[in-house]
Amino acid sequence: MGIFGIIVQASQLERDSFDNSLGYALLVSLLLILAICARWSASRLTKSPEGILQFEEAADPAVFALDLHRDGVTPIDTTPVNSAVTDKC
Repeated sequence: MGIFGIIVQASQLERDSFDNSLGYALLVSLLLILAICARWSASRLTKSPEGILQFEEAADPAVFALDLHRDGVTPIDTTPVNSAVTDKC
């Protein structure tokens, strides 16, 4: 019942402010200030490190490589056996 009472009082205040130009100006300025604060807060939060979109793990790729070779033949590795040794004494 608490939130409903606040809504009813706010709507009565808004309806009464239409008859009073000073009250209407105050209501519009209050709403404008609230909108500016909300915009500022949203822009500040998007620039924070917590605002960066991060995923816990990488998604599976849509296309998987089957690593098939032409005609079913595995290619022969042509690197020499001693290619890892670069120092010759």
